[in-house]
Amino acid sequence: MQYDGKVYEKAGNPKKGDIAVFNENNSFFQGQWSEVLAIDAAGDPVLCAAHHLHWYARHLDYYRQVTEKLAPKPGRYIIFTDKDDKPMDTRVGKRYKIIWDGKYCDDVGDYLDAEHVAKFFPYEIVEHEEPKQTSESTETIEHDGTEYRRVHRKAKPGDVVVFTETADADITEGIPYEVEDVDSDGDVHFLDDKDEGNVGISREEFDIYGKVAEESAEQDEVKSITVRHKDGTITRLQDVESIELAQ
Repeated sequence: MQYDGKVYEKAGNPKKGDIAVFNENNSFFQGQWSEVLAIDAAGDPVLCAAHHLHWYARHLDYYRQVTEKLAPKPGRYIIFTDKDDKPMDTRVGKRYKIIWDGKYCDDVGDYLDAEHVAKFFPYEIVEHEEPKQTSESTETIEHDGTEYRRVHRKAKPGDVVVFTETADADITEGIPYEVEDVDSDGDVHFLDDKDEGNVGISREEFDIYGKVAEESAEQDEVKSITVRHKDGTITRLQDVESIELAQ
């Protein structure tokens, strides 16, 4: 559709600035349109006063101004934007890496041609994924909707690693890779930019990030030790970090 000399295409969830058209879920205003002025805390659109301001999102269809999209090329990410109109076995908002042959891997391990799929579903293409800072500190990043905090311990499965220096052409410095396994040498195993198994070894430099929820739970766990003395008295020590035995 066109509005004010600009081209709009159908979109998924509403955003400020979209054109909203009432659909069959609202017979009173059906076919009428309004600009989305804001999005409320529930994710529903706020319209003009003539259309009674607040409406449930399902009562309208949304159209967004068309901007020039990046091509679905290897090294970029494809993101599907409409929960009701997306390929099977994908999640709305998740970044799917387009690998060297122009394909991406969905959530069940099938490889699909990104350029072909993009012809049929609403999507966005973004450049390589930068860790999203959730505070002023670089100690915290966000990856696939989960918050991670940098940790100073050995990596474990479920962590993510962010390489700061590597000579491996299949690893991009600055983006998170999820740790799938850690071997007996302490090397981390993960899927690289080609979705192939790779290993982070000691001569490469990377930071380790653990899930904030899990790290917080571990810190909150109270560690206590019960000591039975020779005279029969008992002492319970709490919040113990370490014990030194003297001879």
